[in-house]
Amino acid sequence: MSTIIKYNGKNPFLFDSEQYSPLISRDTTITQLDQRWNSVDRYVLNGSVHACGGFSKLLEYQRQIINGFNADYKTLEIDQETDFYNSNDTFSNWVVLGTGAKSIIQSGMLVGTTLIGDGVELSGYPIVSGKRYRIIFRTDQGGGSNEFALRVGSQIITNLSFQTDYDLTFTATDSGDLEIFQEFSVVGQIEIVNFSIKNVEEVWSRDFCKVLSINFPENNYSSILPFSITLECYPKDFFKSNYYVINPVDSWVFTENKNQTLNVTRQIGAKGLRDGKQGIENAKSFVLAQKEINKISPTFLCRDYNLCLENSSETINRITGEYSLNQSFIADINKKTTNILRYTVDESDSGDGIVSVSISGDLKGCKNLNFEQLRTEFNTLSIFSLANQVYNIDGSKYLNPNPISESISENEKDRVINFNYTFDNQQKSNIYVKFSVAIDESLESIKTTVYGEIKGNKKYKVTFQEIQDKYNTFNPFPYALDVFNTYVSIFNNKGVLYPNIIQKSKTEIPFNKAIKFSYTYTNNKTNEDNIFKNFNSSASITPATNKFAEKTYIDNKILVVNLNSYNRCNISISGSATSKKGVSKATVISNIESKVLNLFNEYGKPTRAVLESKNIKNSFDDKNWNYSFSWSFENSVIHNTDYTTVNVSSYI
Repeated sequence: MSTIIKYNGKNPFLFDSEQYSPLISRDTTITQLDQRWNSVDRYVLNGSVHACGGFSKLLEYQRQIINGFNADYKTLEIDQETDFYNSNDTFSNWVVLGTGAKSIIQSGMLVGTTLIGDGVELSGYPIVSGKRYRIIFRTDQGGGSNEFALRVGSQIITNLSFQTDYDLTFTATDSGDLEIFQEFSVVGQIEIVNFSIKNVEEVWSRDFCKVLSINFPENNYSSILPFSITLECYPKDFFKSNYYVINPVDSWVFTENKNQTLNVTRQIGAKGLRDGKQGIENAKSFVLAQKEINKISPTFLCRDYNLCLENSSETINRITGEYSLNQSFIADINKKTTNILRYTVDESDSGDGIVSVSISGDLKGCKNLNFEQLRTEFNTLSIFSLANQVYNIDGSKYLNPNPISESISENEKDRVINFNYTFDNQQKSNIYVKFSVAIDESLESIKTTVYGEIKGNKKYKVTFQEIQDKYNTFNPFPYALDVFNTYVSIFNNKGVLYPNIIQKSKTEIPFNKAIKFSYTYTNNKTNEDNIFKNFNSSASITPATNKFAEKTYIDNKILVVNLNSYNRCNISISGSATSKKGVSKATVISNIESKVLNLFNEYGKPTRAVLESKNIKNSFDDKNWNYSFSWSFENSVIHNTDYTTVNVSSYI
C-alpha cells in the first residue's frame, strides 16, 4: 500500500519510478471577498527527494516539481494505492486473444498479431466499471505495425507506441479483462515489460487550490533536494465562475405601478481580459451566463411574477474589451397570464333595471413572441369571468354570459390584441328577477336581507297575474343563505341562517308590471322559537289525469273517447298554528307564508304553477291560526326525496 499525492490529476512526486510523497499540514483562516465571509484552508507540502545523479539530476527533479504546480485553482488529492497485479517478469496469466496472435514470450510478453482484434488478455484479474486503476508498464522493441491499443471492453484506455514509459490512472467505464490488441489488419508486434496494475482509492481531495509558493531551501545540490509547496484551497461555492473579467455589473431596477404592473430594467456588463481568447469574448461569455438568471424577487415584492421582455440592446467596445447588455421587462404582478393583460370594467344602469357591463383592454405579447401563441393565450381567456368578477363581486347579482356586443383587433407589429365586450343582466325570459343581498351584523345576530324586484320583460307580453304567480313561487332564502355562508367564512364567524322570515315587505306596481320585495332572515335561533308554540301542516296532491268522453249510439252502445288532454295537477297545503304571546299579526302571517312556500317547493318542479287560493285566519284571541293554500300546474308532481339539494332557482 502506498500514498500518492496528486495535483491537477498528475503525480509530481514520482521520480524515476520512485515515490517521494511529502508530509502535509493544514491551517484554516477566515477571509472576506466582496462582503462574503468564508473559511480558507492553507496546505503546506514539505518533503525531499534523493538522487544519485548529482546536480543535473536534482535540477531535473526540481523542474518536474515546478511543472507539476504550474496552474492555479486545480484539485489537490490524496490517493491510496494497493497492488492489483504485478507481472514480476512472468506473463503466465496472459492468454492469446483471437486466432492471429503468434506468441507470448515469458520474459517480456512479445505480442505478435496479424488480424484486427488479435492480441492478448489478462485472465483472472477483471476490471470493474466505476473503479479507479493505475497501470504502469513500458513498451520496448517492436516491429511492423505499431497500431496497438490497451482496452477494457469498449473503453479504449490508450494507443501504444514503441519504447515508451506509461503511467496511466483512469476510471473504468466498462467491465471485463484487460486487453492489448491490434487495431488494424497488418503484421506487427510489440514487447511489453514490467506490467503492473494498482487499485486507486481517493482518500481526500480539495478543489480550487491556488499555488502560493514553491520553495527549495538553500543547499549544495549534491544528493538531496528539499522542497516546500504552499497552497490555498477555497470552498466549492466560493467562486461562482471564472470568466477572466473585471468590473462586472449585474444591476436590477424595479418600479411597481398603480395598475399592478412591474417595470424592470436590467444591465449586465464587464470588461474582459485576454487569456488565449480576446477580451471581448470573455466579457460576452460572462454577460450571457448571467443572462440565464432571468428573474430575481426583491424583498418588498412577495408575489411571484413572470418577466416579459420588451426591449433589448447591447453595447460593444472591442478595443477596450467591454460588453454590456441592457434589457427592459414588464411583469403582471397578478400573474393572470404569461403576457401582459390589462383591462377596465364600466357599469351603467339604464333606469329600467337593465345594467350594462363593458370590459375593454388589451393583451400585449413579449418581444420575439410568435403572434400565434398570443392568439392562443387570448382564446383561453374568459372575458365574461373577468367582467363578472367586478360586477358580481358578492355573488348576489346576475350577468348574462352572452355578450350583446364584441370587437377584437390585432396589431402583429406591436404584439397587441385589443378587445371590447359588453354584457347585461337581462335574463332571456318573459319574466326576470333582479335582487341583491345585504348583511347587517350586530352583537346579537347576523341579519341577512334579500332586496329584489320581479318584473316583466318589455320584449314580451306579460300580464300582472303572471308577475304575481312568479312572486308566489319565488323563494329568496337560498340566495340569502349563499351570501351568509360566504360572509361567515371570510370573517371566521360561526352560525346557521334559519329559513324563518323575521321581516317581509311587498310593493306591487301593476302599471309597470313589477313587484318589489324584501325578506329578512337571521342566525339567531330564538327568533324561530319565539313565533310559534306549534305548527302543523298537511299536503294533498291531485295528480294530472287523462280526460275521456262518453258517446252513446242508437243501439245503446257506449264508446269511450280519449280526448288526449289532462286535468291540471293540484297541491293543497293546509294546517293550524299557535303563535306565542307578543308576536305581531304581520310577523305570524309572513312566517306562515314562508313555511308553506318552503313545503310547496319540496314537492318537485311544477311548470307554470298558479296560486288558486290562499286563506289565513285567526281566532278572537289572535293566537290560534288556520291556513290553506292551493296551487295548480300542468305536469304531475315529481317528488324529490333529497330536500337538502332542492334547486329553488329552477322555479324562478
